[in-house]
Amino acid sequence: MPISISQIEGQIYFFSQSLHGQHRETLTRNIDSLRSAIKGVCDRQPFDIIAMVVLPEQVHCIWSLPPGDEGSSQRWTQFKALFLNNLSPDEVRSRNRLHRRKQSVWSRKYHEFQIQSQRELLRYIDFIHYAPLKHGLVERVADWPYSSFHRYVRNHLLAEDWCASPEDELVLEGAEPVGRP
Repeated sequence: MPISISQIEGQIYFFSQSLHGQHRETLTRNIDSLRSAIKGVCDRQPFDIIAMVVLPEQVHCIWSLPPGDEGSSQRWTQFKALFLNNLSPDEVRSRNRLHRRKQSVWSRKYHEFQIQSQRELLRYIDFIHYAPLKHGLVERVADWPYSSFHRYVRNHLLAEDWCASPEDELVLEGAEPVGRP
Protein backbone atom coordinates (compact mmCIF):
# COMPACT_ATOMS: atom_id res chain seq x y z
CA MET A 1 0.00 0.00 0.00
CA PRO A 2 1.49 3.39 -0.95
CA ILE A 3 2.14 6.13 1.57
CA SER A 4 -0.96 8.18 2.22
CA ILE A 5 -0.80 11.90 2.86
CA SER A 6 -3.66 11.47 5.33
CA GLN A 7 -1.39 9.33 7.54
CA ILE A 8 1.19 12.10 7.88
CA GLU A 9 0.74 14.71 10.56
CA GLY A 10 2.08 18.21 9.96
CA GLN A 11 3.42 19.92 6.86
CA ILE A 12 5.22 18.02 4.09
CA TYR A 13 8.04 19.65 2.12
CA PHE A 14 10.07 18.66 -0.91
CA PHE A 15 13.64 19.99 -1.16
CA SER A 16 16.16 19.84 -3.98
CA GLN A 17 19.65 21.30 -3.76
CA SER A 18 22.63 21.13 -6.10
CA LEU A 19 26.30 21.73 -5.54
CA HIS A 20 28.56 24.12 -7.43
CA GLY A 21 29.90 22.40 -10.55
CA GLN A 22 33.45 21.97 -9.29
CA HIS A 23 32.26 19.85 -6.35
CA ARG A 24 31.47 16.69 -8.30
CA GLU A 25 30.83 13.66 -6.08
CA THR A 26 31.19 15.69 -2.87
CA LEU A 27 27.88 14.38 -1.50
CA THR A 28 28.46 10.69 -2.18
CA ARG A 29 32.14 10.90 -1.22
CA ASN A 30 31.08 12.39 2.13
CA ILE A 31 27.90 10.38 2.73
CA ASP A 32 28.69 9.85 6.43
CA SER A 33 29.03 13.62 6.93
CA LEU A 34 25.73 14.12 5.17
CA ARG A 35 24.02 11.52 7.37
CA SER A 36 25.54 13.14 10.44
CA ALA A 37 24.23 16.55 9.38
CA ILE A 38 20.70 15.19 8.88
CA LYS A 39 20.81 13.49 12.29
CA GLY A 40 22.16 16.66 13.92
CA VAL A 41 19.27 18.75 12.64
CA CYS A 42 16.69 16.08 13.44
CA ASP A 43 17.98 15.75 17.01
CA ARG A 44 17.46 19.50 17.58
CA GLN A 45 14.30 20.02 15.54
CA PRO A 46 12.56 16.71 14.81
CA PHE A 47 11.21 15.80 11.39
CA ASP A 48 10.62 12.61 9.45
CA ILE A 49 12.25 11.74 6.15
CA ILE A 50 9.56 10.42 3.84
CA ALA A 51 11.90 9.95 0.86
CA MET A 52 15.45 10.95 0.01
CA VAL A 53 18.14 10.38 -2.57
CA VAL A 54 21.73 11.56 -2.51
CA LEU A 55 23.34 11.92 -5.91
CA PRO A 56 26.98 12.93 -6.47
CA GLU A 57 26.05 16.61 -6.97
CA GLN A 58 22.43 16.84 -5.76
CA VAL A 59 20.19 15.88 -2.90
CA HIS A 60 16.39 15.55 -3.13
CA CYS A 61 14.18 14.81 -0.15
CA ILE A 62 10.72 14.98 1.34
CA TRP A 63 10.42 15.87 5.01
CA SER A 64 7.38 15.99 7.24
CA LEU A 65 7.43 18.41 10.16
CA PRO A 66 5.52 18.13 13.43
CA PRO A 67 2.01 19.63 13.45
CA GLY A 68 2.11 23.43 13.69
CA ASP A 69 5.83 23.60 12.90
CA GLU A 70 6.71 25.66 9.84
CA GLY A 71 10.50 25.69 10.27
CA SER A 72 11.36 23.87 7.06
CA SER A 73 13.75 26.50 5.68
CA GLN A 74 15.58 26.84 9.00
CA ARG A 75 16.12 23.08 9.12
CA TRP A 76 17.40 23.06 5.54
CA THR A 77 19.84 25.89 6.31
CA GLN A 78 21.06 24.06 9.43
CA PHE A 79 21.52 20.84 7.45
CA LYS A 80 23.67 22.58 4.84
CA ALA A 81 25.77 24.33 7.50
CA LEU A 82 26.34 21.14 9.50
CA PHE A 83 27.36 19.30 6.36
CA LEU A 84 29.89 22.03 5.52
CA ASN A 85 31.28 21.94 9.06
CA ASN A 86 32.01 18.22 8.65
CA LEU A 87 34.00 18.67 5.43
CA SER A 88 37.73 19.25 5.17
CA PRO A 89 38.75 22.78 4.05
CA ASP A 90 40.11 21.37 0.78
CA GLU A 91 36.72 19.83 0.03
CA VAL A 92 34.84 23.04 0.79
CA ARG A 93 36.70 25.68 -1.16
CA SER A 94 37.76 25.98 -4.77
CA ARG A 95 40.72 28.25 -5.64
CA ASN A 96 38.38 30.96 -6.88
CA ARG A 97 36.19 30.81 -3.76
CA LEU A 98 39.31 30.81 -1.54
CA HIS A 99 40.50 33.98 -3.25
CA ARG A 100 37.10 35.64 -2.64
CA ARG A 101 37.01 34.18 0.92
CA LYS A 102 33.72 32.44 0.30
CA GLN A 103 33.03 29.01 1.67
CA SER A 104 30.30 26.83 0.28
CA VAL A 105 29.86 23.79 -1.88
CA TRP A 106 26.14 24.50 -2.22
CA SER A 107 24.61 26.49 -5.05
CA ARG A 108 22.85 29.64 -3.86
CA LYS A 109 19.36 28.56 -4.87
CA TYR A 110 17.43 25.49 -3.90
CA HIS A 111 13.92 24.25 -4.52
CA GLU A 112 11.41 24.03 -1.68
CA PHE A 113 7.82 23.04 -2.27
CA GLN A 114 5.03 22.32 0.19
CA ILE A 115 3.25 19.14 -0.83
CA GLN A 116 -0.49 19.39 -0.39
CA SER A 117 -2.07 16.46 -2.21
CA GLN A 118 -1.71 12.71 -2.43
CA ARG A 119 -0.91 12.99 -6.13
CA GLU A 120 1.93 15.47 -5.47
CA LEU A 121 3.34 13.30 -2.69
CA LEU A 122 3.45 10.18 -4.85
CA ARG A 123 4.90 12.05 -7.84
CA TYR A 124 7.69 13.57 -5.75
CA ILE A 125 8.48 10.20 -4.14
CA ASP A 126 8.72 8.72 -7.65
CA PHE A 127 10.89 11.66 -8.79
CA ILE A 128 13.29 11.07 -5.90
CA HIS A 129 13.57 7.33 -6.42
CA TYR A 130 13.88 7.62 -10.21
CA ALA A 131 16.65 10.26 -10.09
CA PRO A 132 19.71 7.92 -10.15
CA LEU A 133 18.34 6.18 -13.23
CA LYS A 134 17.45 9.49 -14.90
CA HIS A 135 20.99 10.77 -14.39
CA GLY A 136 22.49 7.59 -15.83
CA LEU A 137 24.16 6.56 -12.59
CA VAL A 138 22.67 3.05 -12.59
CA GLU A 139 20.73 0.72 -14.85
CA ARG A 140 18.22 -0.18 -12.14
CA VAL A 141 16.87 2.03 -9.35
CA ALA A 142 17.72 -0.74 -6.86
CA ASP A 143 21.43 -0.44 -7.73
CA TRP A 144 21.81 3.08 -6.25
CA PRO A 145 22.84 2.78 -2.58
CA TYR A 146 22.00 6.31 -1.38
CA SER A 147 18.23 6.25 -1.65
CA SER A 148 15.21 5.70 0.55
CA PHE A 149 14.05 3.35 -2.22
CA HIS A 150 15.63 0.49 -0.26
CA ARG A 151 13.49 1.31 2.80
CA TYR A 152 10.40 1.32 0.58
CA VAL A 153 11.35 -2.15 -0.71
CA ARG A 154 11.99 -3.47 2.84
CA ASN A 155 8.58 -2.11 3.93
CA HIS A 156 6.86 -3.66 0.89
CA LEU A 157 5.81 -0.27 -0.48
CA LEU A 158 7.70 -0.78 -3.76
CA ALA A 159 8.99 -3.83 -5.59
CA GLU A 160 12.74 -4.20 -6.02
CA ASP A 161 12.31 -4.04 -9.80
CA TRP A 162 10.16 -0.87 -9.59
CA CYS A 163 10.78 1.94 -12.01
CA ALA A 164 8.69 5.01 -12.70
CA SER A 165 7.93 5.33 -16.37
CA PRO A 166 9.79 8.17 -18.14
CA GLU A 167 6.54 9.77 -19.32
CA ASP A 168 5.63 10.29 -15.66
CA GLU A 169 8.88 12.13 -15.05
CA LEU A 170 8.41 15.13 -12.82
CA VAL A 171 9.99 18.44 -13.66
CA LEU A 172 10.52 20.83 -10.77
CA GLU A 173 8.04 23.30 -12.25
CA GLY A 174 5.99 23.50 -9.06
CA ALA A 175 8.99 23.86 -6.79
CA GLU A 176 9.91 27.46 -6.16
CA PRO A 177 13.61 28.29 -6.28
CA VAL A 178 14.57 30.03 -3.08
CA GLY A 179 17.77 31.57 -1.83
CA ARG A 180 19.80 34.47 -3.04
CA PRO A 181 19.86 35.16 -6.81
